[in-house]
Amino acid sequence: MLSTECEMCFVHVCLSTVPEDLPYEQLISDAHELFQLYPPSELADEAEFEYENRFGFYRDIVGVALTKNLDSEFCNF
Repeated sequence: MLSTECEMCFVHVCLSTVPEDLPYEQLISDAHELFQLYPPSELADEAEFEYENRFGFYRDIVGVALTKNLDSEFCNF
């Protein structure tokens, strides 16, 4: 499902071709167990932490560069 394009027609085709003999009860049970082990709030906090560690440095560099360029461009009278 995650490998399909994010368009309604692709999602519809993917969902309409789901096998009927999937072990739904086991999938629901596993999903519930994973939800208990990894609550969405904890996953969101971890994702934010990872994002900041990986991209925060670059955001800071770009922000400083943009600020310097804007200051030098607009503050020279």
